[in-house]
Amino acid sequence: MRVFLSIVFILNLFATGVSQSRYFDSVIEHLNSIKPDTLRLKKMSIVAQEVMATNCDEAILLAKFGITESEKLKHTDFKLQFKSILGYSYKVKGNFKASVASFMEVLTEAESTGSLIRSASATNNLGTTFLELGKYKEAEYYFLKAINIGLKRSDTIQLARTYANFGYLKAELQQHDSALIYYQKALPIFIRVRDSLRVADNYLNTGRSLLSLNQNSLATLNFSKALFIFKQYEDIDGQCRTILNLADVEIANKNYKASLDFNFQALELAKLSKSDYLIDFCYQGISDCYTLLGDFKNALNYYKLHKNLNDSINSLEKHQQIVDLQEKYQSNLKDKKILEGEIELTEKDRQRQVLFVILIASGLIISILILLFYKLKQYNSKLEVLIKEKEFLMHEIHHRVKNNLQLLGSLFELQIRSTNDEKTKLALTDSQNRVSSIATLHSKLYSRGNVISIQLDQYIIELCNDLRRTFTNKPFKINYELDSFEVNVDKSIIIGLIVNEIVTNSIKHAFIDTNNPTLTISLKQKGTHLVLELNDNGKGLTENMDELSKKSLGIKVITSLSKQLNAQLTTINKNGLGYILSFER
Repeated sequence: MRVFLSIVFILNLFATGVSQSRYFDSVIEHLNSIKPDTLRLKKMSIVAQEVMATNCDEAILLAKFGITESEKLKHTDFKLQFKSILGYSYKVKGNFKASVASFMEVLTEAESTGSLIRSASATNNLGTTFLELGKYKEAEYYFLKAINIGLKRSDTIQLARTYANFGYLKAELQQHDSALIYYQKALPIFIRVRDSLRVADNYLNTGRSLLSLNQNSLATLNFSKALFIFKQYEDIDGQCRTILNLADVEIANKNYKASLDFNFQALELAKLSKSDYLIDFCYQGISDCYTLLGDFKNALNYYKLHKNLNDSINSLEKHQQIVDLQEKYQSNLKDKKILEGEIELTEKDRQRQVLFVILIASGLIISILILLFYKLKQYNSKLEVLIKEKEFLMHEIHHRVKNNLQLLGSLFELQIRSTNDEKTKLALTDSQNRVSSIATLHSKLYSRGNVISIQLDQYIIELCNDLRRTFTNKPFKINYELDSFEVNVDKSIIIGLIVNEIVTNSIKHAFIDTNNPTLTISLKQKGTHLVLELNDNGKGLTENMDELSKKSLGIKVITSLSKQLNAQLTTINKNGLGYILSFER
């Protein structure tokens, strides 16, 4: 048997050269001596993964040999493992068509055998492959599928890897706030299991998102942590990528000479790793730095190097092949589901016949109870998954609402800066603060596990802090006497708008010529009602509240919102102006 295997591999490896044949002869001879078979397959998979880092062709041949051996021994899990190694090897080599084909085979077989572990791994690998190709829709589909499987299995390590990859996808889509959320979910898990290289990659990706959000100092801190870890593990590729990002920080800080030095450091490392992609990035970065420094001759020379190398890397044909393969997989999946439906119907008929015999022998009551218990367990499991999916989607909705409201606030800010009319500025600032109060609420909902209610006392404090930042030219003091209560989202939005209007009115009108301007805010419970009081020590009202409400938009807004809240609104015009709002919790 050993002689036969050696002859087969010599024939298969002849085209790859004499040195490779000698290598595999020695590997096969060693592996064939290992007993039992499962231990031999495990050792073979370890060798294939180690070889992948230095020679993809050798890893591909080892993986194919492992697939053949696994099929002979009818060991499905090892076969799927070797197919995954084959997909990785093709991916590292740059053969994305073969890589996707391998991962698709793993996913199809894993789904047919019900292997959630392999399904999660395959969907995550497909997501990363499509992400590298810039196919963001496909990548998002497979990442969400991997998250769904991870939640079913409660596999925190697999979820951490998918969260990190999904964060990278969000960063590619310029959704850096979302990206940071997913990186923060993944980091503690990587640290806990001591996966140092993934920790380093997480710091690197976090730094890139922070840099995109103009948080340069925090970005530099994260890049420094990543670079330290990559150096400890002598990861040349990781060091190169990190230094390229440090160069981008220096560009953002307008330190073009420092950026040029970083790019040259990265180029040396890229040449050591023999990575055309990294070398191409270095050439482009050096060309950009020389342009910013005014050295157009060197800028042109390195641009030519970048252009030539970039043209050789990209291939439109490669992208089209991937799309065709994806469509073929979806078509096969539909046919497979139809066939499974027919098999399921046949299986149910057979079970009914067997059940009839069991009912006669064992009794009707016991069988029905077992069946009901099994169905209930399945239903509860599906319900848990749906609840987790709903929570995930709700968080995404609140996050997107927050982003849209912040964008609307930014548009108000642009309009404020573009006008010279003070009345218009004040009106736009009021509208901006109203939008900000709602955006603050959605921001808090997104950051918490509970998306139905909110801590009202914390929300009021955050709103007032936002208003302080808006009216920096009018300093004032706030005394808080707030008890802690949770209030549902609908009521919180109305209360937030009312607080915004009252505080804004006090700042704009009450505190004119007032020494030590102070606002006191109290939140207490009386019976079944919550009582919110806001008092200022300003000049108070100089005219009747009813007459003032006809002229003041702010008073109209406060009165209208109080009615929507079904709240009793009382004003006190003594030693300043006070509002008392009583409403059901």
